[in-house]
Amino acid sequence: GKWIKYASQASYPDFVIRKLHANIIKDKYDFDVKIKDISNDQKLYTKPIIGHVRSKSDMYELFEIDLVHNELGENTLTTINSKVEKFYLESYQPSSQLSIVNSIINEKSLTIIKDYNSLNAKIAVDFVKTDLEYASSGSSTDEIIESILGDINSFNITSSIRGTMQEPEISLKSDIDEKLKKGLRAQANKEVKKYKAK
Repeated sequence: GKWIKYASQASYPDFVIRKLHANIIKDKYDFDVKIKDISNDQKLYTKPIIGHVRSKSDMYELFEIDLVHNELGENTLTTINSKVEKFYLESYQPSSQLSIVNSIINEKSLTIIKDYNSLNAKIAVDFVKTDLEYASSGSSTDEIIESILGDINSFNITSSIRGTMQEPEISLKSDIDEKLKKGLRAQANKEVKKYKAK
């Protein structure tokens, strides 16, 4: 027989990976990575890159990232969704006197990057369970602070990031300030009762 050659009528990118599936194991981490439709010319291929990473570890119950990199429109858009469930943080010391210990943390975030520069992100971090330890110097003020912080066993932080990759503007909100106010009010009531008793 003979080979019959037909000219390709459909244009196609020089480089295409339709499906990539990898399992990466390092130390105590296990990552399952799935990426599809990687190409050097998305407009010619007509499909964005879509990726999904899922991981388990001794440090957390679940870690997931969903990514879409889309160059099909007028602007290039990269969308990243992330989620962490039951991340265990043994100890973190934000100051010389304060330690955050035995924390279980959940996290969710959505990040959109436009044209590799413009940034818009929302991040929610929830300390589901935690202990705030304060190293008291023994003064009455320190003892009050230690008591207030000792009653807080959960809090959350939400943040938004806007601007550019080079100059991001970050804003933070937390319910910990409200919990500190309530604790201070309760502690003040205790002190008033003590003075009244005296």
